[in-house]
Amino acid sequence: MASPRVGAVLLAGGRASAGLAAAGGSENKALADIHGWPMVRYVWEALARAETVAHRVLVSDERVRQALGVREGEWCPCSGGPVDNIVSGAEALPDTVTHVLIVSCDTPLVRPADLDGFVGASLDLGVSLCYSVLDQRTCTGAFAGVRKTWVRVREGTLAGGNLALVSRPFLVDHQDRVRQAFELRKSPFALAMRLGITFVLSVVLGRFLPIRVGIAVVEQRAQRLLGCDVKALVLPSPEPGIDVDKPEDLEFVRGLLEPRPPGATGA
Repeated sequence: MASPRVGAVLLAGGRASAGLAAAGGSENKALADIHGWPMVRYVWEALARAETVAHRVLVSDERVRQALGVREGEWCPCSGGPVDNIVSGAEALPDTVTHVLIVSCDTPLVRPADLDGFVGASLDLGVSLCYSVLDQRTCTGAFAGVRKTWVRVREGTLAGGNLALVSRPFLVDHQDRVRQAFELRKSPFALAMRLGITFVLSVVLGRFLPIRVGIAVVEQRAQRLLGCDVKALVLPSPEPGIDVDKPEDLEFVRGLLEPRPPGATGA
């Protein structure tokens, strides 16, 4: 069997909130300024330096492509909703790619080592979909008090980690199922019907009572919803789990990232 080959899809099509647009200097979220670089460039450069990523594709509008100087072969235009953009990016990758790493433009703290560690650990699990989660216990030092949508499970207090690795054949061949699962997040009632009322109540009540589900149960429900094998992978460090949605998030990452030296242009 041929070794897995990973291609990355960088999603950079979102609009900034009014507050973030004012703080970042652009209505395009990806172009929020951090020390003279658009936020998306930090992620693009990390992907370029990740040893496990063989190819990368930027999914954005023309303005973002020009800001990064990305050539046509590494870019495709936004085509609709998030799932449509993920699939378009996956289809733009070379045919040799077997797995797709999904990354968003608002995670400028992510490092090449974070990407390599997640990709390697995900491939070792051998599942169709691996999603990263952030453990609140890793948020110490400068990351103490980071605001996330935390959920208590038996193993700890977790939040989404912003990285996912998915089998390319599953993503392309079952995009309708992925799209349906993604859309369910907009309807709590419909999501509860699919996941089960007992499961949803145990998650909600777990915020107040010692009644908590384990990660394995969450994985099983996700597998039922998507129709593929799913695993959650706890990140060893918080950087990939920090996303920029609000002005205070932008100020936070600006304080952690070093100013770019004069004339620096990246890879």
